Amino acid sequence: MRSVLSPPPDLPTGAKIAASVLEGLGAKAVRPTTDFWTVWDTSDHRLAAAQRRLIQKSDRLELVASDAPDDAIASRAGGEDPHHFVATWPDDALTLAVRRTVGLRALAPVLSAQVRQVPGTVVDGQGKITARVEVIRYDIQIPSPTSNRRKRGPDPQAGPRSSHLALIIRPLRGYDSAATAVVRRAEERGWRIAVDPVETALAALPVGSAEPGFADPAQPAGYAVRGITAAYLPVLAELEEGVISDHAPEFLHQYRVGLRRLRSLVVQLGSALPGDEVQRLRALLGTMARRTNHQRDLDVWLESRDEHAVLVPESLRHGLDPFFAAVASDRVAVHRTVAKALGSAAHRNEWSEVEALAQREAAGGEDHATPIADLAARRTWKAWLKAANDAANVGPATPSEHIHEVRIRCKRLRYLLDACGHLTAPDAHEGLRRDLREVQEVLGAFNDASIQEAALLERVSAGRHPTPTAVAVGALIGALAARRDNLRASLLVGLGKLASTASRSRYKRLFKRSATAPTADIGKDS
Repeated sequence: MRSVLSPPPDLPTGAKIAASVLEGLGAKAVRPTTDFWTVWDTSDHRLAAAQRRLIQKSDRLELVASDAPDDAIASRAGGEDPHHFVATWPDDALTLAVRRTVGLRALAPVLSAQVRQVPGTVVDGQGKITARVEVIRYDIQIPSPTSNRRKRGPDPQAGPRSSHLALIIRPLRGYDSAATAVVRRAEERGWRIAVDPVETALAALPVGSAEPGFADPAQPAGYAVRGITAAYLPVLAELEEGVISDHAPEFLHQYRVGLRRLRSLVVQLGSALPGDEVQRLRALLGTMARRTNHQRDLDVWLESRDEHAVLVPESLRHGLDPFFAAVASDRVAVHRTVAKALGSAAHRNEWSEVEALAQREAAGGEDHATPIADLAARRTWKAWLKAANDAANVGPATPSEHIHEVRIRCKRLRYLLDACGHLTAPDAHEGLRRDLREVQEVLGAFNDASIQEAALLERVSAGRHPTPTAVAVGALIGALAARRDNLRASLLVGLGKLASTASRSRYKRLFKRSATAPTADIGKDS
């Protein structure tokens, strides 16, 4: 394990200081090197949150653990800039390791450093190297958050560089005592064990989570809701770029989920904002989501092709090939329209308006000053009541349209638990989310079967397909109808649990609060 030491405060600066330090430690300096490092991460620093660093050097790109920077988890030769979308990277060990942490997110430089290294070696009386010592000067620069920079190198929009000197002592196998002696000599000269300057700079960066959420339970709700709106913007912008480039269908899926989550939170917590602002955000975000409805429907068909094929008798499956070929052709045309719309000036104006509303300083709504945890708890109780009341009215013959409304109610409840549960019910929210997720999975499968059945009927009725395809699609329609009917029993059980007396008691105990209830009393699951 290497040792990192920071210099004494009175250490002189100058070009020859590194050689002087090495000489004082009994080390012989060798040829110095200068490199430029760029650390890449997501906008919410997902790699940093996982204690990972993706460092681009002149000759390689490597992923390291923050507590073991000398041992690469995975690397790739070559110092060229990585494409900011990991989805476009080559299939290798580095890509796999990065994807495990960041998924489909985009990467950008979060720190750059000019690194001047003066290495040295400590040799014993027999001429054997017993320790390696380096004096390193880091000139560190943090890119501007507003620069949207995706290239390495100095950022003209960033602030000035900060310079840091560090002493790195690395023991060699079997010579730990020699490295310890070098550390001791350095400490005698005023050097002190410290954290690597790059790690110190990275540790100061804000770390987010997979989904933006609220951090301070006492923060006034008006500021909190505007803050979460602003936090979603860079995440949605990255996903939108992936949708336009069409790297993978998951970009569109996550983009739509993000838009729905944000829209739902703004509306459900809307009493913290002026009414006109809530309605405008609701309209803008809804328009953005609806713009991609058709493409997402086609993506779902193509992603579930194999799953649907096994529902059709084997003798008829060949008839599905023209159907899926037509879906793929439609998808190409629809994506072209979506990409054009997302790249238009009108859409950029929509985002500018959302951003302006998020930064607005206008007076808030009636709950503007209410602590966000208090408001979120009351809204969670209200959301559960609506979901449970609708769920209680579902029976064996309930139309699919009503069940779809229950599904939407459950989504709204889930969004509040996801974003606010750690504040409103810190000891219970994981269990509540797990139970709700089980119900949602059945609701989603039921809804998918219903929607797909209707879509197939519409396509067949339009007469777009030859007879063998129409027959195969007819068989698929029958299979989807049977699947939907089979799901009803599980659906009734799950919705019954959601609307049960036990569920009501638990949600009431956790979330039903008066407007003056103290935040400290929220979420105690006794």
